Amino acid sequence: MNKSFSENVLKKRIFSPTTFISFTIAALIISFLLTRFDIDISQTWERISQADPKLYIAAAIVYYVGFIIRGYRWRLLVQNAHPEETKNPLPSLMFFGQSMFLGWFVNSISWFRMGDAYRAYLLSNKGHLSFSRTMGSVLAERVLDMLIVTGLLAFAAGMLWRSKSENISGLLIIAIGLACLALVGLFGMTLIGKRLALRLPGPLRAIYLNFHEGTTKSFRRLPHIVLASATSWLFEVMRLFLMAYALNLEVSIPLLLFTALAASLLSTTPITPGGVGIVEFGMTGIFMIALSREDAISLTLLDRSIQYLSVIILGSLLFMVRALLTRRSQATSSQ
Repeated sequence: MNKSFSENVLKKRIFSPTTFISFTIAALIISFLLTRFDIDISQTWERISQADPKLYIAAAIVYYVGFIIRGYRWRLLVQNAHPEETKNPLPSLMFFGQSMFLGWFVNSISWFRMGDAYRAYLLSNKGHLSFSRTMGSVLAERVLDMLIVTGLLAFAAGMLWRSKSENISGLLIIAIGLACLALVGLFGMTLIGKRLALRLPGPLRAIYLNFHEGTTKSFRRLPHIVLASATSWLFEVMRLFLMAYALNLEVSIPLLLFTALAASLLSTTPITPGGVGIVEFGMTGIFMIALSREDAISLTLLDRSIQYLSVIILGSLLFMVRALLTRRSQATSSQ
């Protein structure tokens, strides 16, 4: 994996016609949302402007601390996936958290979760690790997230079942389906992965075996990894709670938990980058179980200003700074 990945391939994908088409689709979805719910934009803006700025900042801090927690969990998975390659110290926890954030940023502006491959590249380049095995740890992380999200969605839905919401039933079915696919894929890789590798040409066989071992070995020390996962979701609920409190809204913890999980699930939708448009539609619909239309929309937009908009702004700045520092380092080393 050469150094042109981060600058050349990534730029081509981000600025490709498909990316602009996907943002057009997102704009159409948001336009439909505005007309479907007959939103009074001025009233919604007035409601948002009344939010407590201190609680808003607290929610932003909680959100960004969550990247450190997710970075810690990924570090554990990488240590499991590279037992013989991690005798030398891995990069710092801050590097893992920063890489998680940059991956989130790339996922927010491109299709097909390309940010996952980008952060795997950053780590493999920084830590001199196998890229394919590092991607295996990322896949293990995705499988783990899908299983935990499904379990927590079922738990939250059980507490909200009296509402008999179609949103809840539909999202539960989607989550269970994805979790089943993830499990089937993982068990299939465990059972027949090495047999499949024997049928591949030599170079591809080595890459696949690294990827296979990176995925299957990542699940060691599972209690620590599950605890880190649960903590990261606790921070997601805490952020939404602070947002609701900033708007002086009363929302139950089960509904906040379900909404946070649903937003994460919807953000993986490949139709738009980061699920923009789809996430807003889903969050608003779920919040309307307990809130008025105006309050549901205000809470959704305020939360997405941190969860999506701030990621694009700060991620763009960090991405450009890293690119500039990399070029300076290359120029210095070539002299």
